[in-house]
Amino acid sequence: MTEVSETYFKENIQSVSQELQSLQEQHKALKAKHQHNCSVDVSEWCGDTSSYKEHLTLKKAITFLQGRLEMFQELFDKFLKNKSGEVTPSDDHAPTDPTCDEAGGCSDPVVPESPELPESDSPDYSWLDKMGFQESALSLLGKKKGDVVNEERLQHATIEYVLENLHGPDVAEQYLKARQEAKNGTRIKAERANREALRALIENGTLTREQAEWVNGLTFRAAQLDGNHSKLGDSSGPDAVTMGVMRATDKAYALLEAALRGEYPVASRAL
Repeated sequence: MTEVSETYFKENIQSVSQELQSLQEQHKALKAKHQHNCSVDVSEWCGDTSSYKEHLTLKKAITFLQGRLEMFQELFDKFLKNKSGEVTPSDDHAPTDPTCDEAGGCSDPVVPESPELPESDSPDYSWLDKMGFQESALSLLGKKKGDVVNEERLQHATIEYVLENLHGPDVAEQYLKARQEAKNGTRIKAERANREALRALIENGTLTREQAEWVNGLTFRAAQLDGNHSKLGDSSGPDAVTMGVMRATDKAYALLEAALRGEYPVASRAL
């Protein structure tokens, strides 16, 4: 598994920035050449389908890299804040105020212990692999490169991947079966089906509540593709949030890996 460090983020930000700049320069040169040699409607590219296809390919690649750069920068900012020990007012693990008596004596502030991950003190995350995660997600969701995915279904794929690798294939299969049963004959939202399937694993004793709610919190955060971290979007209506499936799984994996390594804090989410 890739080591997440300050160097890791800096190298990735530099690499993506250089690649993005190169593509932007290519795109600018292509458009300048076309506009210089064309006297008809620019939107039609003068019938030059080859250049037009190249334009679309470059534009798509630039959009992808811009999103990737934004993701690395956001995770790097979080990494630096955690490394410096910065604590926000809403931090559940912030020290309490010192306890003082009437004589003026004060005891040291109490610092609550950080919750441990449900599996063990030193869990093995060597199974983390971006390509493996993306292949798993595409297969489960019936997607291919170029398709789009919404946040709710991205969480579903992430739950299945985490359960299979942390708790075993049998647990992942039970989750998929429970989710199908939750959806059977109904039109419930995908996120609700995700939650009900995890609850079913608690009820049948496969997972503890602590384990299931930790998985729910981890995957809920990993599946968020926009700036709204309070809910997951579907594919239509006012709550729609979609993204190309390769870029979406790339973002989800980066956060998943950072969170499991303790570099990006995520909280359990009640079921």
